[in-house]
Amino acid sequence: MQLFTRDIILGPTEVDLTGGDALQADPDVIDKIRNRYSYRGNTYWQKSPHGNYRFVLHETPVGWRGDIFNLFAWPADLSIEAFWDHFEQHRNVSDVDTAFISGAWRSPLVLSADDDDQWWVFYVGPPKHYSGTWTVFSFSSNGAELVCQIEFGPDVDDTFLLLPEPVRALAELLVMTLGYDTRWGNVAPIHRIKRATQTAWAEAVLRPWVRREPYNTTAQVDRGLKAWADMDDWNRGLYEQIKAQYPVAESALALLYEEQFNHSREEARALAREVLDNIYRMHYVFPRSP
Repeated sequence: MQLFTRDIILGPTEVDLTGGDALQADPDVIDKIRNRYSYRGNTYWQKSPHGNYRFVLHETPVGWRGDIFNLFAWPADLSIEAFWDHFEQHRNVSDVDTAFISGAWRSPLVLSADDDDQWWVFYVGPPKHYSGTWTVFSFSSNGAELVCQIEFGPDVDDTFLLLPEPVRALAELLVMTLGYDTRWGNVAPIHRIKRATQTAWAEAVLRPWVRREPYNTTAQVDRGLKAWADMDDWNRGLYEQIKAQYPVAESALALLYEEQFNHSREEARALAREVLDNIYRMHYVFPRSP
């Protein structure tokens, strides 16, 4: 078994890379070079190649959306100028023909093993999925080779499919209160809430101890949702369905925790109450008035 005993060779310094230029590289191993003709964005260039191949990571800034990363096993006898010439043919964004990881919105994590002749590259997958599949490559004198993929949960795109039917029914009612907003893509408030709650529903089934504190208290959400319900008959009808479905969903979630995690009935009910209240509040942002 290979052991990772050295410091990280290359990786993000923070979980959130929205600030840009957030990668940290071991200066003894990697040269960080500003991209040609670019006021920001870098090429991370392995100083001493592994045999016939050199590890290269190219980052392309794309404004408020973040950075795009492409990773290469680049011929060791070719210069960085030759690399830039090659990558410019792909508009400096995504090289699906040559890169072993192309068009990635998350930077990989690169580690060395006890054997200095081999590196390990971990890519945790796109941020849109509730539980990313990790892809692991080895990097050596043979270039980059796919080692394995690690899945941390069922491979489903719609996390509602993981939920017991009564909980799924409540989840569908709650998301209906959000409406629709196609503006601004992933940064639209409604889209961000939907994506966050999709992840929260998956965690409720697979890892219910993982929770994020919502903006509002339960009392504030109850009051805001009641005011919304009083605006028209359609809102009021949906509100009444939510109030009726909520205790049914809570009981179904408690039963799941009894069976899946071997909790006592009292423990399962308490956990279900906490988890459901947390996700309920995550759907909304209301003024924090007393």
